Amino acid sequence: MPAKQKNKIKAVIFDLWGTILENGVYPSPTKQSKKILGLFDMPYHDFVVRFENAFMTSQYSDIKEGLRMVFKEFDVNPDEYNRVDRLTGLWNKAKIMSKLYPDTITTLQKLKKSYKLILLSNLPSTQTDIVERFSFADYFDHVFISYELGCIKSEKGFEKVLKKTGLSPKEAIMVRDSMESDIKGAEQAGIK
Repeated sequence: MPAKQKNKIKAVIFDLWGTILENGVYPSPTKQSKKILGLFDMPYHDFVVRFENAFMTSQYSDIKEGLRMVFKEFDVNPDEYNRVDRLTGLWNKAKIMSKLYPDTITTLQKLKKSYKLILLSNLPSTQTDIVERFSFADYFDHVFISYELGCIKSEKGFEKVLKKTGLSPKEAIMVRDSMESDIKGAEQAGIK
């Protein structure tokens, strides 16, 4: 097989929040969570990786159970400053108010004619109904959620997606919005 054909792009991996779906709140729920937790001096990159690992890699019965893991991870008192209710409200509002970007569906429909489409999202287990709400299964060949993978979109997460889909890193590209939680992991896994 000629080298050109061997490395042909076969799949497009999409992030969810901020890429095909508006968060519903601004700034993003993750950025607001950092403030509510009072972690003003922590660099955002360090925060987002730890936060998403604590909040988005296990299945929880409700959002407050997931938030308990966050409070534990950062050694933050949940009772101060009404943090539990503020974070619960924030994440629920983000889910309820989220909406597709105007060109999302037409873009996905066009791309699906030529590529496998993969959705990969760091998402709390209590918010996965958003995949059904927007009928993403109609547009994506595969949907991977961090809590189901047991890891966020780190190098390990991308490697799991490649293995499950039978793709090589050179056969996929990543469409994303965040340097911290999308770009670095894809690049480390060899995905453009």
